[in-house]
Amino acid sequence: MARRIWIVTGEYAYPMVKEYVNRYVAPLSRDMEVEVVKIPVKVIGLATSKVVLYHLKRLIGKDKPDIIVVPGLVRGDLREIMEELGVRVVRGPKKLEQLLLAFMIGIDNLEPDRPAEDIIGDKLGEIIEKARSERLKESIMINNLRMPLNPPPFITALILDHGLGTDWLKNYVLTYRPDILALPPREPDEEILGLVKDLRMYDGRIAAPYQYLDTIVGEGVMVSLVYGVAPEQVDSIEDKYGVVVESYSDLASAARRAEDEPHRVILDASLPPNPFSLFDRLKQLEVVEGIAKSAWPTNLAWGVDVDSHGLYGLLLPLLARTGVGLLFIWELEEKLYWSLQEIKALNNLFLLSAYLGQNPRDLGIDMLLVKPRILHWVGFEKPYRVVEAVPNERIIMDPMGIFKIRVNHREGIIEVLYIGRKGRLLIRGRTAREIRDTIIREGLLSRLDHASYIGGELAKAEEALRLGLDYIQDDALLPSRKDKLEIIRSTLENNT
Repeated sequence: MARRIWIVTGEYAYPMVKEYVNRYVAPLSRDMEVEVVKIPVKVIGLATSKVVLYHLKRLIGKDKPDIIVVPGLVRGDLREIMEELGVRVVRGPKKLEQLLLAFMIGIDNLEPDRPAEDIIGDKLGEIIEKARSERLKESIMINNLRMPLNPPPFITALILDHGLGTDWLKNYVLTYRPDILALPPREPDEEILGLVKDLRMYDGRIAAPYQYLDTIVGEGVMVSLVYGVAPEQVDSIEDKYGVVVESYSDLASAARRAEDEPHRVILDASLPPNPFSLFDRLKQLEVVEGIAKSAWPTNLAWGVDVDSHGLYGLLLPLLARTGVGLLFIWELEEKLYWSLQEIKALNNLFLLSAYLGQNPRDLGIDMLLVKPRILHWVGFEKPYRVVEAVPNERIIMDPMGIFKIRVNHREGIIEVLYIGRKGRLLIRGRTAREIRDTIIREGLLSRLDHASYIGGELAKAEEALRLGLDYIQDDALLPSRKDKLEIIRSTLENNT
């Protein structure tokens, strides 16, 4: 006999929970009768265990369910409900979209005391590995590398090339574990060669650039994949190597080589550095089917100058649609450090999304800020003399008063509190200019240096409001490149 499972919810959430269970949970739970039970509470997350018990006692009959799942946000001790009703009661997830994962790890693994998210977190690795195995059934073997034809998952190849030293890089590789190690596209140096030899666990999963293949192999490195190969150069490479064919200059010829030898040749998408040309290139690649494909997402991130790697959250689904399964990650400067970490996290997110048939959540796309890489230079007339700027060592307070500035993102305004001779005034506005004009009109300033300081802070507050950034008076809006490097170094020291 099928076990009966009750999923308890409130009045507002009932239609949504009912639809979700019918669409996602019920097909998975064929050995169970899953029923969504509504109690007369508007918002179930605000209820206590005593309230839930009171209403369940009125609903439950002789034919009791085997398990009752109560939302994770319900406060109180669920054991009290179990003792009163004589039914196993467990705490479900706080968010509805986690309910399917709760059933996937097994409803019997849920507990009355811990929210389901905690237990899911403990078993998430098992779910991801199961999803990965299932998705890789549609794949192709190139040497000992299994290349997905319908990603996610993505296979990651980290190019061992950035400036924090080989010890840091070794710890990074061992922590985030890319699938392939790739030597950078230049003459191999002793440090990188030594690191590759030290990481013996990657024997048979090393990628090398075509122009330096003989040198690298001559140093005793076991290479399995050669990248940066032109279509006409494929025949010059031994059959024991997998080959990544560059397609930037001749996509049709590169695609034909991959189609002729699908178990040896990978088609490199050769993404254009100009993001406005990206979609045309992806459309061309999408029609080429049944072969393994690769791309370099960090090249695109470098070319458009992103302040957040939220760009990958947009780019990876586009590459997956095109069939790109191998990602070369080149962290060649500090703005790209941690790209492997970011892409690995997105890989799991998109893998679970595809496996569960649900939309991914929490991509962080709202953090994305794209700027042009061109730095404008304004020409000046020849000056009569040059004055080097230095600050005044002594700060003189304005006798008219002081200003406290904050950004109210909820209402979309800047707020300035004046405290001084004219009392205590709160000035609210949407731009630095209108607040500046109001301060002058009210006569709240008496010193030029104070006026200049307020103008600079208001301009900074306006940019914070416009870009959705945190604003703290007298602090920089964003860390400098030097500060970013220090953050990376301190993170390394804390993790090693």
